[in-house]
Amino acid sequence: MEETESGDLIILLDEPGTALHAMAQKDFLRFMDERLSPRCQVLYTTHSPFMIDLEKLHRIRLVQDMDGVGTVITDDPVHNDRETVFPLQMALGYQMAQTLFLSPHCLMVNSPSDLIYLQVLGDMVAAESGIRIDRRWVIIPVGGTDNLSTFVTLLGDNYVSVAVMMDLTPTNKEKIEAINRKNELEGENPVKWVQVTRVRDADIEDLFEPKIYLQLVNLSYANQLEQTLTMRSITESNPRIVERLKAYFAKTGIAGGVFDRYVPAAYLLENFEDFKAHISEDTLEKAKTLVERINSLITKSDSIDILNSSKGGGSRTSRAASKNRVASKKSDIKATG
Repeated sequence: MEETESGDLIILLDEPGTALHAMAQKDFLRFMDERLSPRCQVLYTTHSPFMIDLEKLHRIRLVQDMDGVGTVITDDPVHNDRETVFPLQMALGYQMAQTLFLSPHCLMVNSPSDLIYLQVLGDMVAAESGIRIDRRWVIIPVGGTDNLSTFVTLLGDNYVSVAVMMDLTPTNKEKIEAINRKNELEGENPVKWVQVTRVRDADIEDLFEPKIYLQLVNLSYANQLEQTLTMRSITESNPRIVERLKAYFAKTGIAGGVFDRYVPAAYLLENFEDFKAHISEDTLEKAKTLVERINSLITKSDSIDILNSSKGGGSRTSRAASKNRVASKKSDIKATG
C-alpha cells in the first residue's frame, strides 16, 4: 500500500475473516472501515452476518447466480432468493436481539402466550384504572426455567433488574437460587420472582374465570373439537386450567394430543374487540394486582443504579461497582407470591 500511496488502489477480498471469532470479524470490519477505506476502495464478499455493517446498508450489494442469466448484482433484497438474503436477515436478527437485551429491566416469561395476555389484560387495566406495566420493563419469552441461566448470561452487563414470571415449583425455585448464588459471586443483581396470584400456584391463564377461558379454548380450537368442552368434561383435579386441558387433550387425542397455550392467546389477540366483553371485572382486578406487583420490583435503588452507570459512561468497571452495591442489599430472590 505504501508503494501505491500516490495512485489509485482497489482491494478485493474474498470471504475475509472466516477463521476469526464472530467478535473478531466485527473488529476486522471496523479495521477495514476506519483504516483501509479512507485510503482506498475496498470490495469484499461474505456469507457472515458479522461482516455486515447495518449502519451502512447502502453499501451492500447482493450477488445471485440465476439460471439462464448468470451472476446478478443488485441492491434490492426483495427480489432475491432466501439463500441470498439469509446473511442479511441473520445480521438484522442479531441486531434486534441486542436491542432487546439492552433494556436495564427485563421481565422473563415462559412463552409468547404470556406476553400476549400481559399486553391485552394490561391495556384493559390501563384503560380502566390508569395503571399500566411500567414502560421500562421489556418482556422476553424464554421458553421455561431451563433457559433462564442462558438468557441471564446473554444479558451480560446490560441489566439492572431481572424478574421472572413462572410457576414457583420446588425445581424452578432451586434453579433460580442457583442463578442467584452465581450472580452474588459475580456482583450481579439477583433474579426476582413474580407469581401470577398470591393465593396459589397459577399460570397467567388462571386470571380468567375457568368457564371464560374454556370459552376461549372452544373458539380457538373449534375446527378440531367434535363437541364443546365443559368444566365437567375436563375433570382433572389440578387447579391450573392449562394443566387440566393438557391432560384432557393427551387423553382424547385432540389436536394430536397436545394442547398449545398459544392458540387461545393468538385467538384473543386477533378477536379482542369481539371477546373483550366476556372478560370480567374480577379478572381485571387480578390483572391489576399482578401489574402492581410487577412494577414494585423496580426499586428506587435500581433507578439510582442506572443513573450511576450513565454518569460513569456505562463502562464495565462502573457497572460492576454499581451492581456490587445493589447486590449487597438484595442477596436473595425477591418473591412477590
